[in-house]
Amino acid sequence: LVTSLDMSGLSLTLLWLDEELECFWAAPADTPALRKGNLAPRARRELAGPEDAVAGEVEATT
Repeated sequence: LVTSLDMSGLSLTLLWLDEELECFWAAPADTPALRKGNLAPRARRELAGPEDAVAGEVEATT
């Protein structure tokens, strides 16, 4: 059963499960709504601040 976070009600998906699809269903997942299995740790991404903007981009918007 797979439901949507923003939808009232539910969504149900049925499919034939073969060996190829089973490996995808059993694979680890890391999403905002679902964390399943063990994933390798990832490096954190730093967001670019205003001081990192290219001067030409800043001048073009003014």
